[in-house]
Amino acid sequence: MLDADQRLRHQHFLERAAERTDGAELEFALQLYEDPALLTGVLAAATLPPGDGRIALGLDLQNDGPWLVVTRDAQFVTCLGRGMVPTGTHPLPATQVASLVVRVLKQRHREAVAEQRVPQSRQTQFLQRLFKRGADMTREDVQVLVAWLPVMADTYGCQIGPWLEFCFEMFGTADVWLTMPVKRCEKSLEAMHESFWGCTIAYTVLAETGKDHGWLGNKPVSIPYLLTSGGVMGATLRAAWAVGRIGKPLLPAFKQAFREAQAFEDYLTAVYGLLTMAMRHRSLRAEILKLILAKQPETKWPDGMAEIHAPLAEVMTRTIEHHEGAVKFHLEMGRTHVHRLCAILGGELAKRYPDPDSVPESIAHASATMMNGDCKQSDYLPFMIASCIWLAQADLDDLYLPKSFMDHWVVPWRPDHSYALLRQHRPGGPPQGTVRAEAKPGRNERCPCGSGRKYKVCCGRG
Repeated sequence: MLDADQRLRHQHFLERAAERTDGAELEFALQLYEDPALLTGVLAAATLPPGDGRIALGLDLQNDGPWLVVTRDAQFVTCLGRGMVPTGTHPLPATQVASLVVRVLKQRHREAVAEQRVPQSRQTQFLQRLFKRGADMTREDVQVLVAWLPVMADTYGCQIGPWLEFCFEMFGTADVWLTMPVKRCEKSLEAMHESFWGCTIAYTVLAETGKDHGWLGNKPVSIPYLLTSGGVMGATLRAAWAVGRIGKPLLPAFKQAFREAQAFEDYLTAVYGLLTMAMRHRSLRAEILKLILAKQPETKWPDGMAEIHAPLAEVMTRTIEHHEGAVKFHLEMGRTHVHRLCAILGGELAKRYPDPDSVPESIAHASATMMNGDCKQSDYLPFMIASCIWLAQADLDDLYLPKSFMDHWVVPWRPDHSYALLRQHRPGGPPQGTVRAEAKPGRNERCPCGSGRKYKVCCGRG
C-alpha cells in the first residue's frame, strides 16, 4: 500500500507524463493507478510468464505506447510515452488490458449485487438450497453464484465428478429403477434429479470463467454427453452453450466425437457443440462447416447414420447462413411455449401473458433451456438447431428465467420427475408392468406434493 507521500510523487509524475500521452490514455492510466484493487485484479486475471519481470500495460490500440509499467504486485513504476519501447518487461496489449479491466469491473459489480441479495449471514443457507433446486434455478440465483465463483470454482469442480458418476450409474440401470417401488428408491431418485441438474448449472457457471477448464478432465465430451444422452432439451442446450463459450480448447475432442459417433446421442452431442462453437467463434466457423459438409466415407459411423446426417447438414448450413431467421423462429417458438404453459397454470402468469406476443423476448428465449422434451426426437431437431444459433449470442444470465416468473412456475420435486429422466434415457420407453407404491391422483384432485394446486396444473402437467 502506498503512503501519502508516494501517492503524491506518483501523481505528479503521471501528470508530467501527460505530454507523452493523449487525454484518454492518461485517464485510463490514472484509472488503473488510483484503483489498486482494479490493477491487482487485472494482473491476477492475466496470463503472465513466470519470473520477476515488470509488466507493461498498453494504453493504446496501436501498441506503440504509451505504456504503464508496474511490478507484479501492482506497484507503480513509470509511464512510457508513445514510441518508447518497454524493454525488460512483459507487455500486455491494450486490447487485452481493456478486456481484463471490463472483466474485473463486471465481477466487482456482481459481488456488490450478490451481497445485496444474499447477505453473508445467509450464504450457507443459500448454497444448501441451491444444490437442491437445480432444475428450478432462477436468473438471480445464477448471478449470485457467478459472483462467488472465484472462491467456489474448486467446490463446483470437485462436485462434478461424483455427480457424473452417480448419474451414469442410474442411467445405466434405468430398467431396474423404473421397476422398483417408489418407497425403496425415492432418495436415490431425488439424488439423481439433483445431480443431473447440478451438472447443467456447474457446466455453464464454470464455462463462464473463460480461463481454466481443468475441471473437464481427460474426456471433455463426457458432461455434454451425459446431458444429451439424458434426452432433456433444456439440459442439452445449456451444455451446448458452455461448449460454445469455451470454444477452441474443446474443438479437437468434438471433431473426434463427430467422426466416431456410434449412436444418435453421440452424434447429436457433437453436432450441437460444433454448431454453437461455429456461431460463437467466427475464426472456427470455416473449419467446422468443412467438417459438417464433407462426405463421411472415412468415418466409423454405423449403418444409417450418414443418411440421417445428409439432410441435417443441409439444414444446419442454411440455418447458419440465415441466422437472423433462426433466432426469430426460436423467439416465436419460445413465446408459444410460454403462453401455452401460462394458460395451463392459470393465475398470475395467465393474466400477465394473455397471448404469445405479450411474452418478453428474454423469457421466451430462456424458456428453451427449461424444456423437458426429448431432444433425440426428430420433430425437435429444427428447434434445437435454431436454439444453438441463439445460444451462440446469449450470456449466462439469458439461460435462466427471472425469479418473478419462476415463483409461479416451480413445483416441488416428485419421483415422477426422476422417472421422466430415466424414461427419456431408456430407448423404447418404460418397461411393461412398472411397479408403483402410490396411486396416481385424478387430474382435478389436489396435488399430493402439498402445493395446494390441482394435480393437472402442478406435478401432473408433464
